[in-house]
Amino acid sequence: MRNRITRYEVALSRGTDSYLVAYTPRKSRAGLLDALRSRAERIVEITGSETFGIQDARTLTLDDGWVVRFTGRTQIDAQDHGELTFVMDPINEDEQQERDLAERRAAYVGR
Repeated sequence: MRNRITRYEVALSRGTDSYLVAYTPRKSRAGLLDALRSRAERIVEITGSETFGIQDARTLTLDDGWVVRFTGRTQIDAQDHGELTFVMDPINEDEQQERDLAERRAAYVGR
């Protein structure tokens, strides 16, 4: 086994939806912010949120219950036990239809 830098998994999640944002060697607020910045456009596309709040050193909160946080897994753990869907992968039609329906329901309930 070669010596490698340990990289920590950063995920975007809400409920049962989870996406891999990045693997970062820095398990700190700075590492989390760098991961968020590197995928910002896609995260806005998925969540609809352009602002975030800092919940703690390892969690950022976005609108509608979305969070960006360290999962507690390393890159090697994730590869061994199943990686999350990469946030930059295209969303398939079924997922998009489910999201649209959920948004319409939430808007209707919120009336």
